Amino acid sequence: MKIHLILFLTIFCTMTKATEPKKVETLLIGENFLTKLQIEDTPKINQIKLSFESALLNKNLMEENFQTSFNIQGVYGENKSRQLNQFVPVTSPVKNLKASITSGTKYGLQSELKVFTEQFTNNFLRRSTTTGAEVNFMIDLYKDFLGRSTKKRLSVLTHEVDVAKINQEINTQQFKLNLQKLYWSLVANEESIKLTKSLIKQAQKQVAITSKKYKSSVSDQGVLARTKSLLASRKGSLNSLEYARSNILKGLREIIPSLGDKKITLDSYDINKITKKVLSCTNSISSLTDAPLELTKYDDLSKLHAEILKKEMKLARIHDDIDFKVSLQAQLNGRDFSYSDSIDNLSNDPKPVGNIIFSLSMPMTGEKTKTKNSYEKIAKLKGESLTTLNTAKVIAFHKEIRQSIKVLLSALDNQKLNTESLKTSIKNSRLKFSQARLSIEQLVQEEDAYFLSEISSIQTNLSIVHTLLDYFSVFTNFNCPLNI
Repeated sequence: MKIHLILFLTIFCTMTKATEPKKVETLLIGENFLTKLQIEDTPKINQIKLSFESALLNKNLMEENFQTSFNIQGVYGENKSRQLNQFVPVTSPVKNLKASITSGTKYGLQSELKVFTEQFTNNFLRRSTTTGAEVNFMIDLYKDFLGRSTKKRLSVLTHEVDVAKINQEINTQQFKLNLQKLYWSLVANEESIKLTKSLIKQAQKQVAITSKKYKSSVSDQGVLARTKSLLASRKGSLNSLEYARSNILKGLREIIPSLGDKKITLDSYDINKITKKVLSCTNSISSLTDAPLELTKYDDLSKLHAEILKKEMKLARIHDDIDFKVSLQAQLNGRDFSYSDSIDNLSNDPKPVGNIIFSLSMPMTGEKTKTKNSYEKIAKLKGESLTTLNTAKVIAFHKEIRQSIKVLLSALDNQKLNTESLKTSIKNSRLKFSQARLSIEQLVQEEDAYFLSEISSIQTNLSIVHTLLDYFSVFTNFNCPLNI
């Protein structure tokens, strides 16, 4: 019996522990919520980093050609084949060992310093050994003379790394600004929810008043039904706003997977302070007639793209030039019938060996010229389009966003005036309704107008903030309290 009791208690405790609710971590987010988040390892940031690392890899791969390397190579071979006649000897074994230092440069010159020893045995010679040292140079005398093309390619890749770095900074800023947009969307959503809840309370009061009137036979059933319909409509609006909030949070979780199942809650905020910050930013932008090029990185991108275009055009023009290369080889060696004797021979009576090898390649038909023309067109189209696009983007952004802000502020002023007027009117209307001097239809009409005006004001404020954040995505160094 005791065993059954212990077993029962063990199972009961295990089930109780399993059914305990999991503690969910709560994350409070405010204006500076980005400092609380780990955004460095998010998928989007990793994609942004990938572009820069790819550009850096291309540059490093080319610079590998200029490195100094130490190399060792050895060969040992045996050949047990049958000798067909005495004039065709079988050479075996063969032993080769060499050590070299190779170096490339960006000036069209490659060099090699090598020490080696070679030994072989056949029917005529036994342990024939050669030991020596050798120097090799390969020089490009035309297409890449003094690094004419190599230095330009390296310069292009260096500029592309600079471009990728600036783009990484811009895209990272854009990523953070998009997160800020989600935050301000949550704030606007919260304000809309507060407004809707206040209207729901009013609708509940109206239902209570109408119910009393209906019971006292002062009001009919139709009026009561319409007040209940209004309450249901307000609750429906609240449900829609809560659904919108859920979608905003879903977007935030997708962008930052580390949020996991954390409960996200808005920290307290001060609408008056936010309004002052927004006005400070809008006034600063409105005061600038011309685009502040010193505050954007797109201007630097345009300059870099212009430099890349110059270099790529020059590279394209020499694509169909002739290739003329010369290799110089100088060697000192010693020969004998053992390693030690060949080294002594190298020390006492070294024998020089020299070679000059040249190669010339000259296109005889027009295929390379066609390729050169294609390279020129591609470089020109790519370079000019990027330069023009960046310049146009900066100027257009400043001009159009200034105009957008002006229109939005004007709309906001009109909405505030309309809201204040409706607010005053609605107080009187509610009093008249409670006194049965105003129909429910007239009251609902006024409340709907007030509700739409308030919601429009919230959305206009949100549009202004989003427009400002868009502006900062181009003018990244703009001094403004809202700019991160």
